[in-house]
Amino acid sequence: MKSRAAMLKIFSTTPLLLLGFLPFMKEQFAWQYELDGVPARFGSRYELIVFVLIPVAIGWGCYFWVARGERGGMQKNGRFVMSLATVIVFLLQALVIWILFAGMGSNTSFPESGITITTNFTLYFVGILLLVYGNQLPRASFKSAFGFKNVWSISNEKTWIYSQKLVGILCMACGMIIILLNLLLPINNFAVILLVPIGVFVLGSYLLSYIAYVKTNA
Repeated sequence: MKSRAAMLKIFSTTPLLLLGFLPFMKEQFAWQYELDGVPARFGSRYELIVFVLIPVAIGWGCYFWVARGERGGMQKNGRFVMSLATVIVFLLQALVIWILFAGMGSNTSFPESGITITTNFTLYFVGILLLVYGNQLPRASFKSAFGFKNVWSISNEKTWIYSQKLVGILCMACGMIIILLNLLLPINNFAVILLVPIGVFVLGSYLLSYIAYVKTNA
């Protein structure tokens, strides 16, 4: 656990070093691209500060969240949360480095293949993230800081256990759907590939937790 905490601290702090490259970036460069590689929005180099602070906030936020839960004896998924946060922070840091090099270069366009690869990678990552998250949900202890919570799922421990199992299955199913749609559909269907399964997961999770509440309190 200590090694995971140390790794998370390192990956959550090193993005701040990238701010030293800020003076060497162009004043204005493309921050967003269409799927065909054409720049969609140009912005200031100082927007990089926001991108740097995001992994810092996520990493240190997760660290203190887990530490507080463990002190109270309620956090049983600390290792998983630490590992997941480290992966997310690492990927965000890679994205920041990519943006940094784009801002220091002279080209304002981005190859269409690069956009496609990045978008596909993002969709695969979201799908895998849902698979891992759903797999861990049934292991979340009652009143833990980790788990799917709403007014029904936290009503009692029996409902909590049942709802986490149902929501976990739905979460893994939606993650697999994102991966399969990403394989079968063209990348210009990005909104359908991502938003439809996410919408099903959000709405279905509340429905399943209510069903669990009704069944366990019948």
